[in-house]
Amino acid sequence: MVTNILTNDGFLTNEVILDLRKQIVLNSIYLCDYENDYNFDPKEVITFFDGYLDYIGEIMEEDGISDEEFWERLPDYDNEKYLLGWYDCFDENPFNVNCLKAA
Repeated sequence: MVTNILTNDGFLTNEVILDLRKQIVLNSIYLCDYENDYNFDPKEVITFFDGYLDYIGEIMEEDGISDEEFWERLPDYDNEKYLLGWYDCFDENPFNVNCLKAA
C-alpha cells in the first residue's frame, strides 16, 4: 500500500506513478481501464498515458526503431526509466490531487 502520495512540491511520488501504471491498461479504448485506486479522473489518466506513449515513440525514433516495430518493441520501453522521465517533463502536476486517496 502506498502511503506517501505527494512530494513536498505537490507532485506525485515515483511510487504512486509506478503503481498507477500497473493499475491501467495502456492504450485501451475503454474509459474503465483507466479507473484507479487513487480516484484520479480516468480522462486525466488517459491524457497522461497517451502522452507517455508519444514520448516513448519519440525515444524509439531516436533509437532508430521504425513505426512498424512500435508495438513489438513497446515492452522494452514501457519501464520505470521512461515513465518517470515522462513525468519529469511536467512543470505542474498533470493530475488533480484534490481527489486523492491512498491506494
